[in-house]
Amino acid sequence: APQKMADAAGELERFVYNIASNKKERKSVRTVIVERSLDPQAPAGSVASCNLVSEAHFKPCQMKTYFEFPFPV
Repeated sequence: APQKMADAAGELERFVYNIASNKKERKSVRTVIVERSLDPQAPAGSVASCNLVSEAHFKPCQMKTYFEFPFPV
């Protein structure tokens, strides 16, 4: 059992190292902040405004989840 634990620890270290070395470098993405007034009819600067943040390279992904139920569905 102690020999298997040492082997498992070595395999785990190699696995974690491979994940760290294969990880993609993330490029910083510049966000675009646009200020819009809450009342489009009012003159600029006279009413409250909100900041809208948009990311040029945003790609939403659908989450895939699977829940196993103890009964047939």
